[in-house]
Amino acid sequence: MGLTLLNANKAKDNNGKYYDPTPNASLIDDPANRGGESLWFSPGIQILPIKNGMIDSKYQVPVWEKVNKVQLVLSYWHLLGHPTISKHEEN
Repeated sequence: MGLTLLNANKAKDNNGKYYDPTPNASLIDDPANRGGESLWFSPGIQILPIKNGMIDSKYQVPVWEKVNKVQLVLSYWHLLGHPTISKHEEN
């Protein structure tokens, strides 16, 4: 189990190249609608089925979120991975 803190700063568009402030512009294109912070509770499990191999599964649930203006947020996140464990040989 663990806690994960994510912090994403607001996007900057200093020269106006990526955002068109017309009424038809998308909310997601507005730099003010990007960025925020969230704290996630992350229970998980790791299985070592073979030598030097692992299966990692983690289910993350937000316990606190603060986003800038209008954004979509996740209610959960499930991660499944197969990282490789490297063997270090000493001389």
